[in-house]
Amino acid sequence: MRTPLSVVIGAGGTGGHIYPGLALADALRRAVPGATISFVGTERGLETRLIPDAGYRLHTVDMIPFDPPTRLPPPPFQGRPFGPLFLGPAAARCMGALMKSGAQCRAILREQGAQVAVGMGGYPSAPVIVGARMAGLPSLIHESNAVPGRANRFAARLTPHIAVAFDRSRAHLPGGTRAFTTGMPIAAALADLDRDALRGAARRELGVPDGARLV
Repeated sequence: MRTPLSVVIGAGGTGGHIYPGLALADALRRAVPGATISFVGTERGLETRLIPDAGYRLHTVDMIPFDPPTRLPPPPFQGRPFGPLFLGPAAARCMGALMKSGAQCRAILREQGAQVAVGMGGYPSAPVIVGARMAGLPSLIHESNAVPGRANRFAARLTPHIAVAFDRSRAHLPGGTRAFTTGMPIAAALADLDRDALRGAARRELGVPDGARLV
C-alpha cells in the first residue's frame, strides 16, 4: 500500500513567506488528494493566525531572530577567501536556539511521518531544514525575495534543492548556481484573475492616468 504524501513546511514572520507557503500547500493538496500538510512556525509571528485560518495545522518551535555566524576577512597573504569563523554573542545564542529548534523539528517530522521538508523563508525556515538534515529526510527551500534573507541563506548550505522566484536571487545564495527559477507560488484564486482587465479598472477607479508608473 502506498504511503500518503506528508510534507512539513517552515514559513513564518511575515506574509511574504507565509502566503507562498499556503499557496504551495493548497497546490499539493489539489495534486495529491489526501496529502498531509502541516506547518512549522513560532508563537509570535503572523503564522499563528494565518495558517490555522487557512485550515492547516501549525507546530510551534522555539526560535530567536536569526543571526548566524560570520567569517572575518582573511589575514593578509594567507591566500584564503575567508578568515576564521566569528561567533559573537548574538550568533552564539542563535546557533544554540537553532540546534534546539532543529531537534524540535526533527521530532515533528517524525511524528508527522514526513517524507520531505520545505523551508519558505523567515525564522522557521532554517530549523525545519536543520531538522530534516538530522532526520535524514530530503528538503527544499524556496526563496521568494530578490535578495534572500539570513535564514534561507543559511539553509541553502544544508540542502541541494533550491527554488527561487527571481533569477537574480541565485547570486545571493550559497549553491545558487544549482537553483531552479520556479516563480512565486500564488493562490489559485489570484492565478485565475484577468490581471490586465483589473489593472485598467483599478487605474480608472483611482484616477491614475494610463502609462503612469506606480510604485
